[in-house]
Amino acid sequence: GEGTHAVYARCARCHDPQHESLVPTTHRALGKINPRGIGCESCHGPAEKWLAKHFERNVTPGDLATLGMIRTKDLATRGQMCADCHVGSADHDLNHDLIAAGHPALRFELVSYHDQLAKHWDDAGERLAMPDFAAQLWAVGQLAGAGATLQLSRARASRAAEQPAESSADAAGLGLAPLWPEFAEYNCLACHQSLHSSSAASPPAHPRSRVGLPAWSEWHFALTGALLAQLDARDAKTPLALSQLRERMVTASPFGEINSVQPLADDVTRALTAAQIHWQSHGLDHPQPPFTSRQLMQLVRDSARSVDRDSRNWEATCQLFLALRAATRAYRDNVRIRAHRGQITREQERQCLTECETDAPHLAAIQRSLSFAENLDWPRVLDAQPPADLTLSQIAAELARLAERLEQRAAALISLASQ
Repeated sequence: GEGTHAVYARCARCHDPQHESLVPTTHRALGKINPRGIGCESCHGPAEKWLAKHFERNVTPGDLATLGMIRTKDLATRGQMCADCHVGSADHDLNHDLIAAGHPALRFELVSYHDQLAKHWDDAGERLAMPDFAAQLWAVGQLAGAGATLQLSRARASRAAEQPAESSADAAGLGLAPLWPEFAEYNCLACHQSLHSSSAASPPAHPRSRVGLPAWSEWHFALTGALLAQLDARDAKTPLALSQLRERMVTASPFGEINSVQPLADDVTRALTAAQIHWQSHGLDHPQPPFTSRQLMQLVRDSARSVDRDSRNWEATCQLFLALRAATRAYRDNVRIRAHRGQITREQERQCLTECETDAPHLAAIQRSLSFAENLDWPRVLDAQPPADLTLSQIAAELARLAERLEQRAAALISLASQ
């Protein structure tokens, strides 16, 4: 019936984006659904005009863009396309009701998702052609994830302000009515964790929050400030706006103050947009990457060392781990690029890659501690029984050490290639 289609339409915005044009009106009224799932047009845009031309020899990217094909070779565009569903947007809203019904929480990191994607293009060729590919992919993923989160927060606040709590019971029952506060905005582990957890392992509360208020989720913001500083695209207002937004989300009564969330989200979004414009201005063929693996290694090292012990949490620590893994992937790619170009020998390539493998057990121990325990809804590092391999503080120290060692290897590679 209509309820079935209302719920399906919400899910289909990501899982079956072409469904509306494929389901006849009469079928919709009967509750019949003809799913297509994810296809070419989900990422590349409506194919009616470019389908017959995109494989022709002399067609240019500009020609295809004119015909409506989305230019996913541009990494910033690629990140935004992924984040639209894997983080959310005004039209793609995975709320707490859907998470409670069984949908996984959306914890997006582009390099990890990209590695798991079944490729229909020459991924190895792309990595060889673009130095520091994984580092650049990581950076655009961070910008896209933070931007999508802010757009989603702003849209939720706007909808809730326009449609008060007395929305229809039917819509509320289907998880379709706008609600505020939206619990999906907050750190899941502030509420969902082992009863045996130590207080030191719990996500830190905001210094001025009242007892009982959960921490705002910073999965997509943990490293945003550090990245913007590296890109030299941060203005003086950005850290203040992000700090104020965080404060409003955890100190206002009962949670985020709707009227202040929207302008603060807009302030941070402007800085992210400026960074994305800076990125895209380099172009695909620019000789100097807008962000390098050496910068990413430095970012991980400095962030892991500088975070105050009491403010470390699982989300921020996961982001640091994923950033280091992306930096390691970029280093390995760069070794192969040097060998491919004849700047180092194949034996030197083998030695560099073998040496890098010595970090694998340390990374595995960190991943094991941060991962969720079997059949439980919280990570091992937050559960005292049995204890994880490493604590959050130990993980931060280990990440800083591994990042510094990776920096040394990267410097040695440059020296080796210049001989």
